[in-house]
Formats: sequence, C-alpha cells, structure tokens
Amino acid sequence: MLKQALKAIPGVQSLRRWDYERRFAGDLLGAFRGVFESFDEARRSAPANKPIGFDVPAHADLLAARRTRIFSYDYPVLFWLRPLLAPRLSIFDLGGHVGVHYYAYRKYLEYPNELQWRVCEMPAVIEAGELLRRTETAPGLSFTTEFRDADGADVMLAAGVVQYVERSLPAQLGELAHPPRHIFLGKLPLHDGPDFVTLQNGGPCFVPCHVFDRKQLLASFAEVGYDLVDSWDDPSLSCRIPFHEERAVRSYSGLYLRR
Repeated sequence: MLKQALKAIPGVQSLRRWDYERRFAGDLLGAFRGVFESFDEARRSAPANKPIGFDVPAHADLLAARRTRIFSYDYPVLFWLRPLLAPRLSIFDLGGHVGVHYYAYRKYLEYPNELQWRVCEMPAVIEAGELLRRTETAPGLSFTTEFRDADGADVMLAAGVVQYVERSLPAQLGELAHPPRHIFLGKLPLHDGPDFVTLQNGGPCFVPCHVFDRKQLLASFAEVGYDLVDSWDDPSLSCRIPFHEERAVRSYSGLYLRR
C-alpha cells in the first residue's frame, strides 16, 4: 500500500518517468515505451541516439545464433508443417532473418526434393544471410526484399515479424493473385482490446510495434479467405509497457491459418 501511495505522488511519478526514459534510450533490449495511434507517431517519439528500423548491420548479427536450435514457439509449427512437406514445396519466410528457421528446422524435418525456401528480409540482413549461405550447405534457400514474391508459395512463415510491419498482412495478402494456402504466425502480441502501437528498444535500433486486437486480426484474415486452424500461447514473450499496465500482453500467441 505504501509503495503504491508513493508512486501516486506527482513528483515521484515524474521522476520515475524520467528515469525510465533515460534507461529506455540505452540498452534495455526488448523494452517497450508509450502507447500511440500510428507508426509515425511512435517514430516521432523515439530517442535520437539510435536509428529507427531493423535495416542495420548490427541487427543482422543479433539473431543469427537462433539457427542452431529451436524454441518452444517452434514446436507447433513443426507439428503442422511436417505433413505438408512434399516435393517442390515452396515456403515464403517473412522476416526469416539469415534463414534461422531453415537451418534450425532441418534438424527435425526431412526436407523434400526441390524445396524452395525464400526468406524475405531487409538488405542489411540479406547481405549477412548470403555470406552465411556461402559457408553452409543450404539447397533451396534464397532471399528477397519483395513481399510480392510470396505469390504462388504454398506456405508462409512469419515468426516475430508481423507486428513490426506497418501495412496490414491481410491487406498485403489480398493483393496477391495466388496467396499462400497455409500461414504460420508466431510470436504475436495479441490481446482482447483495441489495436495500438508502442515503441520497442530493438538493441541497435528503435522499432514501432503493433499490438493487435485478437478478434479484429482474425476477422481481417477471414476477409481474405483464411480460417483459423490452431492457436497457441507463447509465455516466453510478453509486452509490458511501464505506466500503461492496462495494455499489458502477458503471453504472446501463435496462429495457423489456412485458405
């Protein structure tokens, strides 16, 4: 009770906010700050000491180690992806970094002949991915910067990326002539409330981040022909925004959607 009373004192609250702003601008990797209506508003609020967006060389090194193992949020994807494996399967891996899922999943799945696994990423990350591919045996792995290359793919993977893309994924899918039949979305901040945007400390950068209304997001996918097949929780990730406790997402989510 005393602790809560102290927090409510105007001067103490201002000091707490100032201290958090100072720490957020530093090395609080993964921390969130603020509630905004749009990406533009979140970008304008960002501290000036780091670039905005993941297209920086330092980000290319940040997640590369994930190619050597899988995590709890990967298991539902592996379960549903296994029966889809067939010759000439085409996978579009949105935000797949340097090919981390391609490398990690092949320890647990027998990749089919003529597999096409295309990673869609930013130029700085693709450069690192191409360098890695020269030292690894990676048949079927390729890279692109264009979302339109998802047209005609059998499967789309998007783990921990949809919230950082300003344009709605269902809207982009609706523009494809032949959108993927199967979509696996992982590490999604979903909650039972209105959409909003927050700002995240991405380590070497700051990034705007959507938090989605679960029902509204599923309805948007339904409008472009997708039904929900399965969903799962990912308690290893959460979104907690200081001074906006009512907006907390205590557990991220995964979705399997099918046309």
